[in-house]
Amino acid sequence: MPPAFGSDNNQGGGVNYYPNDQVAQGAPGPVADVLEPPMPILGEAWLKAYDTQQQDNFSQAGALYRVMVDEQKDILAQNIATGLVLVTQSAQKRMLGYFAEADPDYAERIEKAMATVE
Repeated sequence: MPPAFGSDNNQGGGVNYYPNDQVAQGAPGPVADVLEPPMPILGEAWLKAYDTQQQDNFSQAGALYRVMVDEQKDILAQNIATGLVLVTQSAQKRMLGYFAEADPDYAERIEKAMATVE
């Protein structure tokens, strides 16, 4: 018989994934014993993750946001706020920072809409 809904199979509702911002509080983190070892292919060539840190991830979203009329911006902000109020404050802060990178008004509208979500 499968476990009842809401049983402890959800690990108590805590963070059960990595990457996360709660490793210091006991959430899962990298385990050196199971990390993929570096593997040479040919000579000096190596397999590694592609670094996307220098990519522009915000200007296109900001440009789209700025072509919207105020009513569309408000609807979008309300939709995002409805889900964003359900996450941790650290995740909220991080996400609002991302929205501000796209356009400061974007983050402000979402933050105001979060205050109205019941």
